[in-house]
Amino acid sequence: METLPQSVMLVLLVISSL
Repeated sequence: METLPQSVMLVLLVISSL
């Protein structure tokens, strides 16, 4: 799981913001 795209992190950040 070290090759996760930055999009995944962005999505998680957005969800956390919600």
